[in-house]
Amino acid sequence: MKQVSQDKVVRAIPLLKQGKSVRKVEGVTGLSKSTVGRLRKPHCVRLGKPKAGGPKVLSAADERYCVRQVTKNRMSSATKVAKELEKDTGRKVSAETVCRTLRKAGLGATEKPKKHLLSAKNICKRLSWCMAHKDWTIDDWKRVIWSDETKINRFNSDGRTWAWIRSGESLKSHYVKMTVKHGGGNMMLWSACDI
Repeated sequence: MKQVSQDKVVRAIPLLKQGKSVRKVEGVTGLSKSTVGRLRKPHCVRLGKPKAGGPKVLSAADERYCVRQVTKNRMSSATKVAKELEKDTGRKVSAETVCRTLRKAGLGATEKPKKHLLSAKNICKRLSWCMAHKDWTIDDWKRVIWSDETKINRFNSDGRTWAWIRSGESLKSHYVKMTVKHGGGNMMLWSACDI
């Protein structure tokens, strides 16, 4: 192995520490590329590789805007949020970018469960009925005839509706798809039984 001049090594190290490229140091000192590379390892802090992909499309403020549209303004789809963002800020992004932003903020898309549209009066009546029957025994319940009904659509399904919700968050009215019983284009089946 060829002996390397200590003089050249002493000149090369400060250049490497200044961030000069291996090729530049090679040209200035006359050392070989492999020698400069070996000197670089112990004497220079390795810079991380540049991140893959393009620059961030959304700023931190834009990300907060997207989260606010879903949590405060009750927007249900990423497409709507993207359109609203473009309208308000002029920044055009895809719905997928909005989805990634919302997932990063701890939100996840969930299907809205169906729940009967109840008035405040009906809610009070149901609660008072439950309170009146909370102490019933099994024998009391055996005297009840249980009935249920179901709707079968004649043409299409009722479809799925999604909402963005944080994991562990309680169910709120805007996360629910409201329904009204006995809509058109379907058939109702009713059945009853006792215990």
